[in-house]
Amino acid sequence: MAEKSKQPSQTEAKEGKETKKETAEDRVEKKVRSRLSPYEWRLLRERLGIKKKLTAFQREFRRRLATFITGAFAFVAALLWRDAIKSFLEKYQSLIEESLPIKEVWVTEVFTAFVVSAIAIVVIILVTKSLKVNEK
Repeated sequence: MAEKSKQPSQTEAKEGKETKKETAEDRVEKKVRSRLSPYEWRLLRERLGIKKKLTAFQREFRRRLATFITGAFAFVAALLWRDAIKSFLEKYQSLIEESLPIKEVWVTEVFTAFVVSAIAIVVIILVTKSLKVNEK
C-alpha cells in the first residue's frame, strides 16, 4: 500500500494557519475568561453588548441632533431671506404696480410670487449642481 503524504493539503494548511493566527483581542478574551466563572463571563458579555448598543444609540442621537440644528439654522436663514426679499419688493412695489395692466393688489402679489418662485427655482438648480458631490 502506498503511504499517504505527510504534508497537509493546501486547504488543511490554510485552515491551520487561520487557527494559529490569534488576535490580541482573542488573547485578552481567553485571559479574562479563564479568570471568571461562566456566570460572570456571561454577565460581562451582556454588559459589553449593552455598551455597544448604547454607543450606537449615542452616534445616532448625535447625527439626528446635528441634522436638527442644521435645519434650525436653515430656517432662520430662510426667514432672513424672506425679510430681505419683502423689503426689496416693498421698495419697488409702485414700479411693479404701474407696469401691470390690472391695478388690483392680489394681481400684483400673484405676479410677484411667480417671479420670485421662478428666480428661486433657478438659484436652487444652480446651487444644487455646483455643490453636488460625486456619489459612487
